[in-house]
Amino acid sequence: ETIVKQDTVSFEGYLKVIQVTADQIGLAPKLAVDTDALRVAEFSAPDGTVVIKCDRDAKQVTVSIK
Repeated sequence: ETIVKQDTVSFEGYLKVIQVTADQIGLAPKLAVDTDALRVAEFSAPDGTVVIKCDRDAKQVTVSIK
């Protein structure tokens, strides 16, 4: 897994990142983890998977490719 971007963002901002990503690549995300403190969305593509992880407590979003 390769981290592409890591940033500090509110949980609401994270939800927007997922929506914008879905709109840009034209794919709906699969929620691999969906709890009050952690949410992980995966976008599957033929050449890999884009993973967007948000940690509510750390207020951090990480975008990676695996």
